[in-house]
Amino acid sequence: MVGHLIHLCRNRSMARLFLEVREDNEAARALYNKSGFKMVGRRPRYYKMANGTAKDAVTMAYSLND
Repeated sequence: MVGHLIHLCRNRSMARLFLEVREDNEAARALYNKSGFKMVGRRPRYYKMANGTAKDAVTMAYSLND
């Protein structure tokens, strides 16, 4: 599915894709890394948890020009 999204965006002449994923979502981060996304930033305390705590979001980007 990620590959299909990249293909669609490339065909629409987009330059870059961005996404955010919770810092502790290791499976998703591994998938995005394997797909070519790179970490470009962090949003502190972005995800509010049910127990009142918060988790950072990792911002990732994929360059469609490479």
